[in-house]
Amino acid sequence: MDTAAHCQAYADLAIGCFGPHGRLKALQAAPNTPASVLTSISGPLLQGIRTMHPVQQLLSAGAAQAQHAQYGDGGLGCLYLAARLTQAALKESATRAHIYEACCTLEELSGWIQELLAPGSGAGSGALERVACTSLQHYLALCRGVLAPKLACVLEGEEVERLVGLTAEAFVASLPDAAPGPAAAPAVRVTLHPVRGAAIDDSCVLPGVVLPVDDVPPEALEALLASRGATLVPGDGGAGGDAASAVRVGVLLLSGGLDTPASLYNTAKAADVSSGVQVVVEQGSSAAQGDVEEQELQRLQEALAALLRPAGSVRLVACQKGIHPGLQEWLLGQGVAPLQRLGAARLAALSLASGCAPLETLVGSAALAPGQGLCEVSARVQEVAGSRLLQLVPAPLSGGRAPPPPAATLVLGCSSDLLCDLVQAAVDAALRLLRTTLLQVGDAGGRLLVLAMGKEFCADVLPSTYGCRPRPLCPELGALSGS
Repeated sequence: MDTAAHCQAYADLAIGCFGPHGRLKALQAAPNTPASVLTSISGPLLQGIRTMHPVQQLLSAGAAQAQHAQYGDGGLGCLYLAARLTQAALKESATRAHIYEACCTLEELSGWIQELLAPGSGAGSGALERVACTSLQHYLALCRGVLAPKLACVLEGEEVERLVGLTAEAFVASLPDAAPGPAAAPAVRVTLHPVRGAAIDDSCVLPGVVLPVDDVPPEALEALLASRGATLVPGDGGAGGDAASAVRVGVLLLSGGLDTPASLYNTAKAADVSSGVQVVVEQGSSAAQGDVEEQELQRLQEALAALLRPAGSVRLVACQKGIHPGLQEWLLGQGVAPLQRLGAARLAALSLASGCAPLETLVGSAALAPGQGLCEVSARVQEVAGSRLLQLVPAPLSGGRAPPPPAATLVLGCSSDLLCDLVQAAVDAALRLLRTTLLQVGDAGGRLLVLAMGKEFCADVLPSTYGCRPRPLCPELGALSGS
């Protein structure tokens, strides 16, 4: 296949997935396997296509994937334009010298146009360098422009419009109340949590970070919600929650795990001879069988007790990796709920929401300082579409420290795994586009104006129009519905 044929194939691929009438493409893992992925979004679509030819790599990684990575949307359009422009250049250029000359001319022309469109260069030219979002109408328009083409073939119009409103509501809910600096602006983000087997109408926005109750052991959940010394905090209940069901507890965040080296080999995978991996554990002759693991566990308990005892309010230990079963029993005996295997994404979301950096190790940590491994959250159990979720909302920081950016979780109701993957990818693309648009507002005053207008309008309009909490209708509802 020559270069022109590669360009035509990529152009047909892009135009076949583009727009509301586009169709999903099946990416088969291997010729003789039924495993496949259905998608029409440029990012995951082109990641699953093997590129061997240099032109394929240019169109895929250099054009579509770069566009999707930077802005979250527009990858298919960028791919189609790049493929057709390359086709036109090949058609008009008979030799390699002509192609090189055309590339040099295009580069010079691009620089010339960019100079002409620079701000203040002339009275007869101008350029729009950024999208100035000064109201929630612009947020909704951007979300609609991303979600409608991607989901119109699998969802009804009302369902797409509901996701548009919820995406904008979650984004605005995650914005800080004051204008952040350039370093803090990229931290604005929303966590997505799918609920499989639910409907799109069951989707909602919850503050903080949520975890499935099924992932929390019953003993740990009971110890957390009935913690000794925990403080009850009132709340609005969110989406179907109890107004007085939240408790404020201290949380210890660990980016690693609380396990002994010897127990790492006591797994089915390590004992599987067919895996072809031989594990050799060296143990001193002076120690009996199991004594080494018991000593390591004892050291972990002493180090953890030295951290928990001065703090006093810690009732939850959240680890990215596993916790030794013996240590879990010890924590439950101390009235502390252990949460293990949260994963990097959930731990990072909780760390970002609370403004607390997780501890990497217990070694050398003589005491817990605020903001270093220790934070306070309000914990409650929410129910969304029959699925119970543990909601963790960071409490205000003590000691006069600046509060972290608000955190929001968009709970997505999806009837199937396939729909869940499609909706998650589309909503994530819309959120990334909104975040990129916000970062384009360079001055602090302009960003503060965006945040103030967005939050004020969102508090009145979005929950009554798209959200789960009924609110009185407001005058802006008619204008919003007609946009």
